[in-house]
Amino acid sequence: MMKMQSFVNPVVGRFNIADDKMNINIKFRGYRMENLYKKYSKKKLYFSLAILFSIIHIMLLIMVYKMNIRFSLDEQKFKYISQDENTILFKDNDENLLWVNIKIKSNSANSIGDKYEVKYKDKTIVVDNTQWMSGKSIITLSNGEEYKTDWLPMEIRENFYEAIPYDVQLIKKINYIYNFVMDNNLFTLPLLTLPLILLGLTLFMYPEEWWRIEHILTVSGGEPTDWAISSSKISGIFILVIAIIFPIFML
Repeated sequence: MMKMQSFVNPVVGRFNIADDKMNINIKFRGYRMENLYKKYSKKKLYFSLAILFSIIHIMLLIMVYKMNIRFSLDEQKFKYISQDENTILFKDNDENLLWVNIKIKSNSANSIGDKYEVKYKDKTIVVDNTQWMSGKSIITLSNGEEYKTDWLPMEIRENFYEAIPYDVQLIKKINYIYNFVMDNNLFTLPLLTLPLILLGLTLFMYPEEWWRIEHILTVSGGEPTDWAISSSKISGIFILVIAIIFPIFML
């Protein structure tokens, strides 16, 4: 009589082993989290992590913001200081002030003005965008020469076939920093990102409760599956990571 030999698919066997390892890893991590919950209480741990992640996020946000309000030109470094209705203020490494005095305001949110002058040391540069309808912007350099360029509210268009004067480069960089400051408010950004940190922590630490809130109108007396709980935790981790490192995308 012939003996039937059992056949084990090696591919399926490898998948089963991988799945077992993953399940063991998830259970081990869940066991460690449960121990932390018992030791410190879930609510205390939730608020502690929320405060910690918020501090890390805000510190990263401030660091990236400060990096983006600085520029260098001919080995001299400048940083944005402040602005009011008609003045924008910069300062160089030697504590010399750079003033941007707005003479005629612009209707464009990201344009410094239709006409403004830049004063730095012994330089006075005048930018005239009042003829923008003709597609030109006139920059009167500190030596009295006029430099005409295609008018763009966001930046000065570069011509790679000619040397761009120092004064024109300075105007371009000032415009770039001004646009960044207008588009990114250091005080309003956390109002968008901090709630995401709280949401991510909630999805990770309270997946069952979150599932019940989601299905409060559609399910009565039900319980979330293991898949729903795992998906909630993974989503929470993903949202947390994105919220915390969001300032990096400002670079």
